Amino acid sequence: RLRARVGKMLGDEAQVKDGLGCLQSIYSKDPQYAPAAQAYAMALESTGHRPQALKVLVDYTKARPEDGRMRTIYAQVLQNEGKLDDAVVQLKQVVEQRPQDSQVLSALTELYRRLQRFDEAEQWANRLLEGGGPAQVKAAMHEVQLQAARGHIEAALEIVRRGSKAALKS
Repeated sequence: RLRARVGKMLGDEAQVKDGLGCLQSIYSKDPQYAPAAQAYAMALESTGHRPQALKVLVDYTKARPEDGRMRTIYAQVLQNEGKLDDAVVQLKQVVEQRPQDSQVLSALTELYRRLQRFDEAEQWANRLLEGGGPAQVKAAMHEVQLQAARGHIEAALEIVRRGSKAALKS
């Protein structure tokens, strides 16, 4: 993976191919070995070979549907491809396994906001808010973005004001 990235940065196509070839060799020995599948898919994606990266991720998640980490990576690649609805499907499956995962809840909130499905985004933001701790800050940020996207600037400002007051008290 490193060879492929360095080669891409330096514009050395031979090094990119060499790096991808090494990863493909490792991956092909055991496509269900998570670190190999993840490294190969991410290297493919980062070097502009997104369709091949998607194929690796599809094959892996079909064989190992319980692997939330790979589903999250799959969702990221789908987002980069502009397939936001498909990314939502993958992240919802992760939430079924890890209902309190603040990163996944935050990603779902953001995806629904980007899809302009604000009510659903707000539901996920509220779920994130229930998690407490640092998740509350993320939830508040999402809520501000949702209100602003809806054109409710005063409501967004009120959330910021309340957050600022709470921060000063602590």
